[in-house]
Amino acid sequence: MPKTYHTIITYPILHPDLIVAIILLKKFGEEKFPGISKAKIEFKTELKPGETGEKLEQKGIICLDMGGGRFDHHRATRAEEKYSVSDLVAQALKISDDPTFEKILTYARRDDLEGKGTISRDPIDRAFGMSGLIQNLNRAFPGKPEKVLEICVPLFLAHLKEEKKRAHEYPKEYMRRYDEGKIDAFIVPQGAKQVRCITIESDVQGMVGFLRSHPEIQADVVAQRFSSGHINIVTRQWRKINLKDVVAIVRVEEARKKKIPFDKINWKFLFNKGKMKEIPEWYYDTAANSLQNGGLLPEQVNPTHLTLRDIKRALKIGLDFKALARECPKTHCLLKKCSFYFYNLPRCRKIRIIAKTKEQENTKAK
Repeated sequence: MPKTYHTIITYPILHPDLIVAIILLKKFGEEKFPGISKAKIEFKTELKPGETGEKLEQKGIICLDMGGGRFDHHRATRAEEKYSVSDLVAQALKISDDPTFEKILTYARRDDLEGKGTISRDPIDRAFGMSGLIQNLNRAFPGKPEKVLEICVPLFLAHLKEEKKRAHEYPKEYMRRYDEGKIDAFIVPQGAKQVRCITIESDVQGMVGFLRSHPEIQADVVAQRFSSGHINIVTRQWRKINLKDVVAIVRVEEARKKKIPFDKINWKFLFNKGKMKEIPEWYYDTAANSLQNGGLLPEQVNPTHLTLRDIKRALKIGLDFKALARECPKTHCLLKKCSFYFYNLPRCRKIRIIAKTKEQENTKAK
């Protein structure tokens, strides 16, 4: 074994598996292969006669996917190829079982061994999928694989940085906030759906994505409060949670806390997307199906006057279309005597319409 490794040799036409293998070696292989983090990369279509991956490694040169060495995944038949080159590198570095690398290794293997880097048949997905973009880069920069690498490496590293947080940092933050009593989880019915909701106090960006995607949590709605007082309410989009009534309730309660007279608020605008002039703290993003009090860059938006307890109440009432005020007689509307009156919810308007219709029918009957 050489004292240091100074060169990586691979093919000049880069594809996802090769790029991932290079990244793993240079960013995580220094302990196993001293000097590899600063090793130069040479691009060749073939080795010189007599050279092999094994012989070159003794000289401090790593061959990726060529030369028949330990990092060449090619076999006599396609059926014999069980691992991608990035798999072989990960095994050598003993990082195969780290969940940080699970997705990137799966992607590289699937792209190389199965030709399924992008599974979707949607032409837009395929055009802008990573595999297709790398092909385009190879065509855009012929004979310049180093340029392709320069563009792609930051993207893969950004993915690994986020996956490391998801695998290690976010779970620790979740358990810490849970132990501190800063997390509340509850379920609210919405039609046939059972909507999983979580409120959390945390300054860690990325917690929303973690709480929505974690297989043991799978939150449909997450309300995250930052120490600045800003609160964002985000949904899992594919679940198509209806937030409209929640938006109206939050806006009315914000107005109440700001002591804005209700006769100054146009009820018709309570459910509208974007911001209300009187209540600029909240932005209803219908495309992302979220209600944002500043988003991830809240500096230009005042923090809400509401607490997470207020938000929980808004979620429990707003998501459940059958929820009515305790004092509601259901047969007619109590108007301003009802705690829900100023929300102007469709369920309440329905009661008023039915009651008015019956009143008109009774009047005609007389």
